[in-house]
Amino acid sequence: MAAVLPVLLIVGEFTFVRLADTAIENVVSLQRIQRIHGYYRSLVPEAEQFFQAPPVDEEMAAAVESTGVRRTPLGLLYTAASMIAAVNSVLGGAGLALLGGWPGGLGTGPAVVVGVAVLYGLHLWYGMRRNAQVGLRPPPVRGRSRR
Repeated sequence: MAAVLPVLLIVGEFTFVRLADTAIENVVSLQRIQRIHGYYRSLVPEAEQFFQAPPVDEEMAAAVESTGVRRTPLGLLYTAASMIAAVNSVLGGAGLALLGGWPGGLGTGPAVVVGVAVLYGLHLWYGMRRNAQVGLRPPPVRGRSRR
């Protein structure tokens, strides 16, 4: 058991990183496809019926919606990478609690919960940071101004 959990966690982390990068590559490719559609629209007037123009400021939303998914501020939670992150966080939180390295004398249950929350938060932070590095930002929350 002591050999299996670390291996599962390491393989899970490699999988998480690759899935996060693949999702970013997919969205960038979808944006490029939207630009190609724009070029096709410019060739002949009849092309508009086949390649409908999205609003100028919504190219990203149009690219993502072409997959049948809506882009929301919580969209990062509904990805394959997020699913792997959840499993990794449970494994890591349980592993840390079993090691007994929790200060303050937390019991095993609370230690697992704290470990899972911290590890999952780190996974989400990584995903948001990677998205920001390539210029992919979540849409603004409705009712709030974007600064």
